[in-house]
Amino acid sequence: MTPAVEEVLTLAGATASFAKAEFILMKVGSIDVAESTVERVAEETGQSLCEAQSAGRVFEPRESWPWPLDQSGKRCGYVGLDGIHVRMQGPQGAAAESRVEYVGRIYIPPEASADGRGRTRYVVGRTLEEAVEQLQRQAQGVGGERVERWLCVTDGGAGLQARLERAFCFSKWILDFWHAAEYLRALAQALFADESERAAWVQQWCHALKHQGGQEVIRKLKEDDVLGDSSRPEHADVVRYFENQVEGMDYPAYTKLGWQIGSGPTEAACKVVVADRLKGSGMRWSADGAQEVSQVRALLLNGPAAWDGYWTARKVA
Repeated sequence: MTPAVEEVLTLAGATASFAKAEFILMKVGSIDVAESTVERVAEETGQSLCEAQSAGRVFEPRESWPWPLDQSGKRCGYVGLDGIHVRMQGPQGAAAESRVEYVGRIYIPPEASADGRGRTRYVVGRTLEEAVEQLQRQAQGVGGERVERWLCVTDGGAGLQARLERAFCFSKWILDFWHAAEYLRALAQALFADESERAAWVQQWCHALKHQGGQEVIRKLKEDDVLGDSSRPEHADVVRYFENQVEGMDYPAYTKLGWQIGSGPTEAACKVVVADRLKGSGMRWSADGAQEVSQVRALLLNGPAAWDGYWTARKVA
């Protein structure tokens, strides 16, 4: 197991199922290893990476990102963070309760970038605290000290807003617009049997949410005479949720300033970093195995320089 072979096995295990990685390695490099070997090496690499990151190491190169200006002239940076449930495996292969992996990103949306490219650095954490600490380190590595306003775009997950606001000075939390819209869709499902009626109602209310804001939509929901008895539980859920999250729902003000109001990129990150590789595989994972492979995936997605930085440091050590 030379360092070069170890790197290749980790790369294969991070980009395909372990069974497919075994096949690819044989076909491409004539490396004859078992599926279990690919799994072991990928997880050992992830464990080493977790330990290094817990010690404060960052393998991505330092650079200064071109942070965009909003309409008020403030230099803005974006933070996304979400949790995703991964199926766990207990002793002797028994099913166990799922656990949450936290996936975060420091980013500039392509729409906000002067060159249209956008920028992203991913992190993965076993806990919310661990993920936020990694986000802070990544921000420091891309010139985050120049940011005058951090925009934290998340869903309404417990603790996300408060923790991010403590970690990032001059921050503004924004409830992901599309997450809020899902609550309206659920209410429409209860209100209308006809699909076209549901779609028209959702479009009308999403337009109101975007252009009038959460507070006004709450008022209108309470006064809406379309609501029937059968929809009361769903109606109460929407109103309650919006009232709890209204602080982050002033969408007219956000869009006027040119801010992005959707966390689609972060949810896509969860899918790419965790769901496609772990949850989507249909397999159950040990808590350590899920975390370790997710860490490797995040490093790989952060680009060739990050990947090479880790392996160079490991070989030197």
